[in-house]
Amino acid sequence: MTGRIGLIGFGAIGQVVASEVDVAAVLVRERYLESTRRALPGLAVVASIEDLLATGPDLVVECAGSRRCGSTARRCLPAARI
Repeated sequence: MTGRIGLIGFGAIGQVVASEVDVAAVLVRERYLESTRRALPGLAVVASIEDLLATGPDLVVECAGSRRCGSTARRCLPAARI
C-alpha cells in the first residue's frame, strides 16, 4: 500500500515504524513537538488528533500505547474513508 501515513506517537515503536515506512505526519504530546520536529524535518508534527487528521492520512498507525488507543481510535473512525 502506498499512501499518506499518520503516526500517533514517536517513542520507541513510533521511531521504528517511521524508519520503515513513508510517514506524512506524526502526533506527539505538546512537550515533544520541538524534539520530534528536529528528528523529522519536513514532516508535519502536531499535538492534536484533529491536526493529524487534517493532514489527510490514508492510514493512521497508533504507536502511543494502550492508554491513548481508545480515545484516539474513536476520534479517527469518523474520518475513515472506506
